[in-house]
Amino acid sequence: MPLISIIMPVYNKEKYVCKAIKSVLNQRFTDFELIIINDGSSDKSLEKCRLFNDDRIKIISVENGGVSKARNIGLDNAAGEYVTFVDADDYIDPFFLDKIYIENSSMVIGGLTKVSENHEIIGFIRPRLAGKMSIDAVVKTFYKEQILSGIYGFVGSKLVKRKIIEDNSIRFDEGISLAEDFEFFLKVYRCVDYIHFISDSLYYYVQNANNSAIAMSDDKINFFEQIQIQIKTKDFLVSKDSFDKDENDLYLERV
Repeated sequence: MPLISIIMPVYNKEKYVCKAIKSVLNQRFTDFELIIINDGSSDKSLEKCRLFNDDRIKIISVENGGVSKARNIGLDNAAGEYVTFVDADDYIDPFFLDKIYIENSSMVIGGLTKVSENHEIIGFIRPRLAGKMSIDAVVKTFYKEQILSGIYGFVGSKLVKRKIIEDNSIRFDEGISLAEDFEFFLKVYRCVDYIHFISDSLYYYVQNANNSAIAMSDDKINFFEQIQIQIKTKDFLVSKDSFDKDENDLYLERV
């Protein structure tokens, strides 16, 4: 059984997917499996995925059902003790798994490096907290930090013990088209007692990639869904007794 399962959904990413896969195979930490879910790609993505001959790669092809369904299929097929996600238009540093794997941690959150399609560094997103923190301490700054940087919502640069996901039947909501990753991790945060934060920004988040949510126009956004996610965030903070006037003001402004 591999220690880490890396889940990579692929939909029409022929321009990027080879770099993403190579970055995984170049990891100094080698005890992993890479589960690639070809989500009904109509370009040469699947052909490019099949170029790699490595026993750690498992390719699953399905009809197009969206990124959340693809990630759920990855979770259903994962065998590792831990799970992390790498999108097919992003890539990771050779020491990414080395740094983000911390033995016996329930969850680890690291930073991200925002890069252009030419791999030029645009900026960094790093957690403000450091080291092992109780969830009761995390929630004190959770909402403000999420609004400022989005750090708690990004699917990248997070490692979660798979037992937590499975024991609590946590899956991506396949009916959500934007911020589905934040909604997923909100369910994870409810089930962990501690989070380990690292400042290393070894996940490269490519900006303006084709089909990326960051380029989604307003007419394609379901704003009712987004309000529902804010309500779930409020409910999470209320359950942790960490929703005071400052959080409420941020919440009302966001909604």
